[in-house]
Amino acid sequence: MTSSHRSDFVDPVLKTQELTKPKKISRFYKEVSIEESNTNFCVLLDGKKARTPKKKIIQFPLKPLAEAIAAEWDAQDKDIDPFSMPLNRLCNVALDIDEEAIVLLVDELLNFIQTDALIFRSYEPEALVALQDDQWNIIQEYAEDLLEGKITLTQGLSIPEQSDILSENARNILNALSIFELTALHTITTISGSIFIALTLFTQNISSDQAWQAGHLEEDWNISLWGDDEEAQKRRKFRRKEWDAACKLLKIFQS
Repeated sequence: MTSSHRSDFVDPVLKTQELTKPKKISRFYKEVSIEESNTNFCVLLDGKKARTPKKKIIQFPLKPLAEAIAAEWDAQDKDIDPFSMPLNRLCNVALDIDEEAIVLLVDELLNFIQTDALIFRSYEPEALVALQDDQWNIIQEYAEDLLEGKITLTQGLSIPEQSDILSENARNILNALSIFELTALHTITTISGSIFIALTLFTQNISSDQAWQAGHLEEDWNISLWGDDEEAQKRRKFRRKEWDAACKLLKIFQS
């Protein structure tokens, strides 16, 4: 019997992005460049500043990030495929978000503490229990050290009460981050179903691949038992692109 947790959580933003793929448009520019403006770096398309869907200038406080975004624009062929530009799409979300939405974003991340994937453990079969212990226990320990509190686990269907200190310390960490880091953490958290995995990755205690594996442990277990299908593989491939873009964004800010 497997545990019931957020592995089946479907983030509405990610789902909408996945299912409402926009039509490709023809590439309307020849040259992509970067311009330093005050303390920011802007992406230029034929000398004009690129803009987000909400018409905000695409600009960043770090040159490596502007270079990475420019590379996605420059890699486009005759048509522009937004889904081949995951870092750009992620940064557009960060640039377009307003102050009120930032507060809601932090609150949404904190809600995962009460229903985090790592909280819900299986009691059988033994092989799955061993996998969870092997991959999740170390993440649990890192998260407990970071948040200075004990994470309560369960093998049942009821949701255990978590210490307020976990949320308080997590909020302090999240409030100190840039909107780009917050957006990246939100992507990682919603894909993995675990803010504990996201924070452990953010503090560089595990790699991107280790975090991905931990966040897909039960999905991979079920695939090993029942197999996979083509549509599920497509969805997973899409999620991996989003995941890699989020991890790349965090890495740029940590360099």
